[in-house]
Amino acid sequence: MNEALQNLADIHLPKAVSNLPVAPGWIIIYVLFMALIGFSYLSYKYFKKRRAVNLALKKLKELELLNEENYKNINVLAEISTILRRTALYYFKREDVASITGNSWIDFLNNKADKLIFTGKNANLLVQGPYRNFREQDLNSLFAAVYEWLRIMSAKSQER
Repeated sequence: MNEALQNLADIHLPKAVSNLPVAPGWIIIYVLFMALIGFSYLSYKYFKKRRAVNLALKKLKELELLNEENYKNINVLAEISTILRRTALYYFKREDVASITGNSWIDFLNNKADKLIFTGKNANLLVQGPYRNFREQDLNSLFAAVYEWLRIMSAKSQER
């Protein structure tokens, strides 16, 4: 062989390109992306909680209109109780809400609102109303109490 070829060395590949340190532009993009994800998650949680109250308020308003029209095919007190129960199930653990009935249910609602909202006639209507026919009752004070309880739950959900 040729003497010049014998003095040649093998081919040497360059070192691999390192990923570190990352360029400042990529760090900024990463931080902005993570902030966007965090903001999206918090917005989703906020609007989801607001949606529960908004649906309950919408259903309660429809129920109030049906009650004013003396609609006979609906048990208004049972529907009010259902609205309260569904909203409570949304905000609190199922184990804490699902099995409560009677005066324990009234105590639960008042405790969660940190205020005595359902007392006297309103408490009696909520406890016995779904099982009896109270067609000729004035339910304005009960509707007002339910609106107040929903408003308090909405405000508390925003604090969390």
